[in-house]
Amino acid sequence: MSVVIVLALGVGVTSTTVRAETEHPTVRSLSTNCQSIFVGKVLSSECEKNKQGSLLTRVTFEVLYSVTEPQSVGSLVDITQLGGELNGEQFRVSETTRFDVNATYLVFAEDPERTLIPATLGGVHGCMRIVRGSDGALYPVMLGYRPIVGVRSGKFEYTRRAISISNGVAVLDATEEMRAPPVEMTEGCVAMSAVENTTAHAMRLDEVLALVHSMRGEAPQQLPKLGGLSGIPSYSQGLTLCYCGFHNLHLVYEQVPTSWTSYDHNEWAMARWNNYIDMHRYVADDGGWGQNNNENEIAGWTSSASLVSEYGAAATWGASTLAVNASWSPAGCGVILENEIHFNPAVSWRYSLAETLGLGGPFLYDPILMHEMGHSLGLEAGECGTETYNFDRPSVMVGGSTTNVEDGRGIHRRDAKAIRATYIDQVSRPAITDMGIETWWMNGSMQVSKVSPTSLHHGDTITLNDVFVENMSTSSVAGVRVRVYLSTNTTITESDKKLGSYTDFGIFAFDNDWRGNITRTINSTVEPGTYYVGVIVTTQGSNYDWDEYTSNNATFYPTPITVLANGGSTPGDSTPLGFEFDLSLGMRILVDTTLATDDPDSPICPGNGGPTMGPSIFVLLTAPETGVMEVARATDGSTQSLVEVPDVVAAYTATANGTPGQLLGVACNTSTLENMLTVQVTAGQRYILRFGGTEAGAIVASYSVAIQPNRPFGSVPELALPWQNASPLKNFNMSPAMMSLPCAQSSSHGMWFVWTAPAPGSILATTCDAETNFPTVVSIHSTGPNPTLLACGASDAQCGNPFSAAASTSVTAGQKVLVRVASKTQLRGDFSVDIKFMPTMQAPQGCSNAVVIGVGVTPFCTIGRPPDNAPLCDSLSIGAPSVWFKFYSQASSDVMFDIDIPTGGSGISSGEISLTVFGEGSPSQPACTNPVPLACSNVAGQSGGVQLAVHPGKWYYLRVASRSAFGAQGGAVKGSFAMTATPRCVGDLDHDGAVTAADLAILLNAWGGPDIDADLNGDGVVDASDIAIILNMWGPCV
Repeated sequence: MSVVIVLALGVGVTSTTVRAETEHPTVRSLSTNCQSIFVGKVLSSECEKNKQGSLLTRVTFEVLYSVTEPQSVGSLVDITQLGGELNGEQFRVSETTRFDVNATYLVFAEDPERTLIPATLGGVHGCMRIVRGSDGALYPVMLGYRPIVGVRSGKFEYTRRAISISNGVAVLDATEEMRAPPVEMTEGCVAMSAVENTTAHAMRLDEVLALVHSMRGEAPQQLPKLGGLSGIPSYSQGLTLCYCGFHNLHLVYEQVPTSWTSYDHNEWAMARWNNYIDMHRYVADDGGWGQNNNENEIAGWTSSASLVSEYGAAATWGASTLAVNASWSPAGCGVILENEIHFNPAVSWRYSLAETLGLGGPFLYDPILMHEMGHSLGLEAGECGTETYNFDRPSVMVGGSTTNVEDGRGIHRRDAKAIRATYIDQVSRPAITDMGIETWWMNGSMQVSKVSPTSLHHGDTITLNDVFVENMSTSSVAGVRVRVYLSTNTTITESDKKLGSYTDFGIFAFDNDWRGNITRTINSTVEPGTYYVGVIVTTQGSNYDWDEYTSNNATFYPTPITVLANGGSTPGDSTPLGFEFDLSLGMRILVDTTLATDDPDSPICPGNGGPTMGPSIFVLLTAPETGVMEVARATDGSTQSLVEVPDVVAAYTATANGTPGQLLGVACNTSTLENMLTVQVTAGQRYILRFGGTEAGAIVASYSVAIQPNRPFGSVPELALPWQNASPLKNFNMSPAMMSLPCAQSSSHGMWFVWTAPAPGSILATTCDAETNFPTVVSIHSTGPNPTLLACGASDAQCGNPFSAAASTSVTAGQKVLVRVASKTQLRGDFSVDIKFMPTMQAPQGCSNAVVIGVGVTPFCTIGRPPDNAPLCDSLSIGAPSVWFKFYSQASSDVMFDIDIPTGGSGISSGEISLTVFGEGSPSQPACTNPVPLACSNVAGQSGGVQLAVHPGKWYYLRVASRSAFGAQGGAVKGSFAMTATPRCVGDLDHDGAVTAADLAILLNAWGGPDIDADLNGDGVVDASDIAIILNMWGPCV
């Protein structure tokens, strides 16, 4: 995530891009977050089956060059990955790299001692194949033979597949031909088809290694001569989407629980695929998942522990992995037997594009889900090899992104073509009309379309670059038109301000697409302000018809424009603009110098008489931390340089009156390779950054500004890490400085986290997870210059881990708190910190005015409540404080209540919990007057629950209390419970999936009693009416 600063326009977006199931790591992350970085030749690749029945592939490398361990040259390194092929059986895990024997790779291994999904940081982004160019030089290429063209926004940038490389220039594979350009019906405007680049710059291996060493603060080593390397082979697939394998339809997924937000999104995604081929069905969640069970399962947010339990030790989430699809099939491209889709619970997930676009942190669920479902259907699967994303057209198999406008509510032309070709022999193809329009495109990697310029006056011309229109229909479509709108928000409708007339495609051929530029003029009726530029594609000419699937008929450009009043000036011109620098987020600056004027004392680019800096924009900031400030041109995603001219960045000290002082550094960028500006800064000092083109050239470009502090993130409160989810961490590089706390006389090597309360309530911070392997101390503090201690707890083995600790405190809505995890004994090691939040519950009530609840999590607290004497299932009646809830059953269901009791904290009982469910009774004996328990749970530990069958049209009452009236709080307890409801197969008393004679025997055995399971109509007695229900439901459950 980063703070976005926009100069000369409204707002902008960051450029962290996610492709498929892994994040695209920065060069710095690859260089510093990997335990092993080496160039190695693959000697062998062997597959074996572990005791869980999973297939593992062990790849053995001979180390030819090592960044991290120079002394290891000549030694062997093993990398073990989940998945492989053995004895005609194939187990594939998406995003796992497939290494070819005798090939040589540059490998960024996250931790070779651990088996992660995947083994390389960032998956395919952490593995580069080494090829020899026709000039004899060595070139690292991304999988799919995509040359590295440079560094953009701090990441390696690559293009589509190369045919050959020589003298630093790659000749690129030809792209599929697109349709002819449309006719522009707006006077003075034109629509021009895009022209694909045929060559690109290619970085050499020594250049990449030198950059990696520099990120680590090291001098590059001498690269040895590497023999036996070949050039780029011929390739039959080209740039199209690969598909291998198929399901015998229908593909039936086991869904997640209905109470989960993702449930509806999963159902919607299946329906969207079904628009093109009727292929998906689903069944209810059965409470678990497993491999080799002949079930296709959306497993949900699966923990590493659960993955390891089912797949074996090779199944731990990697740091950059978002989601995976595991599939079983025979070798080759035959029938796919089963798939499991897993999402990483350590990732922050969202369900709205507005909550992810441009934030670089939370990830949008739907595009990742559609991608994983594509794997299940056979896309980029089986013998397609490693996912390379070597596409020249959009596809769901590109995955998700935090920079492009893609909500995941649809598929693309290539996807529709592939599934129709795969499944047309099993089911008929429905006739549909579906035109789509996008503001992103593919060139071997995702590219986000741009508008230019972004600051305009009345009468200026704006260019919509790289509009992409595609036809997913089953035939040609007539009367296709594109119209351009300005909107004050990202919801584009025909009621927004339309620019010009329309762009006319006439008849849009079947299985065809177009990418190109459209121009419009800002007329005098447009009010000055900030706007999003939107585009809408319609059919049937002047009828403005949206087609059958409207979710892809309208979109917008993520970077807005600013319409200035005539005579207006560009912000930041001459007078520096001041911004507060948020160190934890970084800063993104979008610069437009189109209207900037010449400035005095322009710096000159380093070198032999380099060009001088042209008209500039200035930014004033204060360094919050001592370290190295890095300023890099961000030319990937929606913040690409919109004018491909060289640009210059300069840094100065700031004088007392805020003007440029001493020149600290200058960096000049070309269109092919970024030169990062790095300068030393001191905390509290002010600095000025200057951005401009060369000579008289104007620029429209984006820059990322970050400070790499001298102190590690997390080592002090000022550098607290944002807490998102519990995940394994290490405290090795934390400060040994001691801190005295009431719960521990000394604590050291503390790591700080910051967390924000979403509502009033309380939090519990614990280190209970098994990853914690040294005695810990947990403390909670206020934020601010002098953090105040709010709570603390030392190691006391409260949750079964002898090294665990816990602390709890109350919070208000929006309150930020700091959580510190430290060592109690100066030991260092691994730990995991979890923060549980309990919102303030509604005022607790008795039975007569019980709080109405539904499916989901509900907190409870009986502190201060009066006692009652409601009976328990064992006929006891304990006068302990209690709280009552009630719920209404609309269908026959199995209802489960799972109780969670937080450990530690004032007023939290260690005694037993009594959770009792009562029926609504009868008019003469209502539940609150003469309650009869239906089901009970007595929890003698930290968790537990109760399950019962409920009947439609009835109220049920839930009582929570302690089984003891004694203790520090008079037997009071607090915690939370989660309620789930699964529809029942009425009459299936033995839960074998059918109503049979065995169920009738169970019912007869309960004859005349109040058995809640056998009492199918819920009237309080098992009798003839229940037999009638059994007979009516006889046969398999449906």
